Order: sequence, then structure tokens, then C-alpha cells
Amino acid sequence: MWTDSSATWGRNIRYALATVIVFWTFVEIMARNGFFNEIWVDPMNHIREMTIILAVFVIVVVLTIFSSKYITTE
Repeated sequence: MWTDSSATWGRNIRYALATVIVFWTFVEIMARNGFFNEIWVDPMNHIREMTIILAVFVIVVVLTIFSSKYITTE
């Protein structure tokens, strides 16, 4: 009734990789035709978003540095 799980996992991974390749081909074709205009494709045209990401990063770093002064280990 139950099959060997390692054989099942191998088959599942093999089919999953083939499926990803087929679907990723569509994404590559769309990207080459200039369909995508997201922040990771063209970051210099998303100045507001890049500034917000930088500000959040700086805030997290500053809060981490200041909060480490108040954490005591015994």
C-alpha cells in the first residue's frame, strides 16, 4: 500500500522542476518584451520606493544598535 518515500520524493522533485521550467519560460519571454516594470527590474525609475526601503533599513539598524545597549545578559 505505501511506497518508499525516497522514490516518491525523487519523482515529485523531478516533475516539479520540469513544471517550473515550463512556467519560467513564459516569464522570460514577457521580460524580454519589456512587459515588466517592477522595482527589481528597473530600480532607478522607482526613486520613492528605493528611498523608503533605505529609510526602513537605516531605522532598523539604528534601533538595533540602540536597543542592544538596554539588553542585559546575566
